[in-house]
Amino acid sequence: MQNKPSPTANLSITRHSWQFAPKLWSVIATLLGLAIFISLGGWQLHRYEVKQAQKQLFEMQINQAAKPLVTLKDKPLNYLKISWQGQFINQMQLILDNRTQNHRPGYEVITPMRIQGSSRWLLVNRGWVPAGRTRAQLPAIKAVNGLLTLAGRIYYPSKSPYLLAKQSVTKAAWPRRIQAVDLKLLTRTLGHSLYPFVALLGAKQAHGFTRHWLVQTIEPKKHIGYAIQWFLFAAILTGIFIKMNLKRVESNEE
Repeated sequence: MQNKPSPTANLSITRHSWQFAPKLWSVIATLLGLAIFISLGGWQLHRYEVKQAQKQLFEMQINQAAKPLVTLKDKPLNYLKISWQGQFINQMQLILDNRTQNHRPGYEVITPMRIQGSSRWLLVNRGWVPAGRTRAQLPAIKAVNGLLTLAGRIYYPSKSPYLLAKQSVTKAAWPRRIQAVDLKLLTRTLGHSLYPFVALLGAKQAHGFTRHWLVQTIEPKKHIGYAIQWFLFAAILTGIFIKMNLKRVESNEE
């Protein structure tokens, strides 16, 4: 009697497994992208902390009385309310370029003052004025004479402002146009030592122009949203990297 073959003979079993084998260039590109996205997210978190601290500092000092400028020691706080007496140096007016109000181009007028009881001059930002019809038409700033008593807030200009081109204050007629408040450059230009900050003239003070001083142009919480956005980009990049390099492999077993 002839034996029949087993029904399981010559059958094979297909097994599935996953293989993760990324190429070197994809690893380098992904790591570089992750480093960029994560660093940008971290930078936005840092900006949130800075802006939040500025906002809290400003709000904390809203109801505080102004402190006399000549009594301040060391480095006073940003946005601190101050008062001072002095005389405008009308022949050395500065105009800060590329300032807008209600979508209108213009300048912010910055006038140095001789401060009574101090050897340093104070730069006073007196507010915004509209620009002329052409770049050659500079605003006419009326002279203000005599001893004045004024008040405002301390403001420390950025030490690394964004500039379209390298700033230089030419020896042109006054008022002189500037792109940013560079205190070192302006000390050389004016030929006199300056306080290490600018005074933002109070909104209700005389001898000023349009003033809507902003502590910051972006609410602190928006930086949190920007940070989440960058971290999401990092997560998406990681997912793409895994999906492109994780392959399903089939193997047959008899």
